[in-house]
Amino acid sequence: MTDEPMITLDGAADALRAACRAPSAPAEPGARVAPAAVAVADNPAMRRYEARVDGDLMGYAEYQVMDDLIIFPHTVTDPEFEGRGIASALVRGALDDVRVNRPGLAVVPECDFVKGWIERHPDYADLLVGRRPPRDKDE
Repeated sequence: MTDEPMITLDGAADALRAACRAPSAPAEPGARVAPAAVAVADNPAMRRYEARVDGDLMGYAEYQVMDDLIIFPHTVTDPEFEGRGIASALVRGALDDVRVNRPGLAVVPECDFVKGWIERHPDYADLLVGRRPPRDKDE
């Protein structure tokens, strides 16, 4: 058990429902959320990237940084909203951040979802361990 506060996804359902009913999104249940509606940000204190819709937490991708590696062991999405594109937007946002703000860190996708996402998006394969040049030790 850790002393870190547990953040739940309670209350996020209403925000996602509202986003799914937005004029640009389909209104039927299970509608995908437009990627632009999902804000992805690094939360270094919790060691995770978070996906939010209208400020409400919808999911997160945990990470660990070790030497020249960033390891993604686990991704969580509110089960009520699985299959609506939130996890995909989350992984894309996290990997885009790694590419831009963490040059030289190679990705280790221990999480099956992250691994599968990269396999379906080969333009991100250059981030994988063994494919990305190591960062300068002076950074």
